[in-house]
Amino acid sequence: MRVERQVGVRLFHTTRVDSRMTSTTFHYRVQLTLLDRPETGIRTGWLRCATCGNLVGLGIQSAERTRARKRRELLVLVLCVIAGAGLVGYVGSLPDEGASGGLIAVLAILGVVLFFVLVVSGYLLLAEQGVGITEGRANGPHRTQPYGAEGVAHLLRKRENTPTPFIDDEF
Repeated sequence: MRVERQVGVRLFHTTRVDSRMTSTTFHYRVQLTLLDRPETGIRTGWLRCATCGNLVGLGIQSAERTRARKRRELLVLVLCVIAGAGLVGYVGSLPDEGASGGLIAVLAILGVVLFFVLVVSGYLLLAEQGVGITEGRANGPHRTQPYGAEGVAHLLRKRENTPTPFIDDEF
C-alpha cells in the first residue's frame, strides 16, 4: 500500500446551508493544501482557512501509521469475505426441510451485519489518508477530505518550494 511522504488535503468551509422541505443544500468553499507527514507518530497543529482566516486543528499521521491503519482495514475486509463465504456455504448445505425459522433469521441477520462491515471497511480502506480534523478544537464550519494521488502530483507541480501553511502545536 503506497503512502506518500506528503498528503493532499481538501479543507471545506461551509458558507451557507439552505434547507427546504425535501432537501438540504450545502454551499462551501474548498482550499487545497499539501502537508508534510511526520517521520513517526502523529503531528498536530493548525491550518489557516483561506475563506474565514480562522485556524483549523488538524492531525497528520506518519506514513507508517497510515499504512498500519490501511493494513488493519484490509484484514477486516478479508475476514468479512472469508466469513461471508463460509456463511453462504453453510446455508447452502442446510437441508431444505430441516432448517428452523429461528436459525434462518439469525443467519440472515449475520449476513447483513457482515455485508455492512465489509462495505464500511472497504470505504475506510480507500478513504484513509492519515489526516483529519482533530477532536475538541472548536473548528466551526470546517471538514476535510483526502486529495487523491493525481491531485497531490498537481499540487507538487504548483508548489515550487512554497512553505506548508501548517502551524505545529508548541508542546
